Amino acid sequence: MILPQPAYPLRIKHNNSKVQVFDIVRKKYVAFTPEEWVRQHVLHYFIIEKKYPKGLLAVEKTIFVNNQRRRFDVVLFSKRETQPLLIVECKAYHAVIDQRVLNQAGWYNTELNARYLAVTNWRQWVVAKVDKPSGAFTFLDALPDYRKL
Repeated sequence: MILPQPAYPLRIKHNNSKVQVFDIVRKKYVAFTPEEWVRQHVLHYFIIEKKYPKGLLAVEKTIFVNNQRRRFDVVLFSKRETQPLLIVECKAYHAVIDQRVLNQAGWYNTELNARYLAVTNWRQWVVAKVDKPSGAFTFLDALPDYRKL
């Protein structure tokens, strides 16, 4: 799936010799890497276009999967903030979205049990709905709006 790619205004600053971008969810400046560029555009897209509540988004939080420490990119939670609805794995703009990236999101989901998974490099998106009992994926043509999750 390829989405329209609006350019969102990102707040950039130089701190000594490092470039940083303001994370609109974490409300702080973070290192401005190629993956962070994608993550910030995803967050803007979710909040502005898809109407996902900012307060229900979590960014780069640590989880343990099979006793290994990992960090997810973005998770959208339910209103009760107890159940993940959507896991998003962001890759740099030039990265290839392949089976390895899909497996990474699926692996995180063994711990989080979200209903939807997405992987993106901002140029390309792969979105899937997860069947809870079987774990099978149904690939979607578009990201659902918040009210349809």
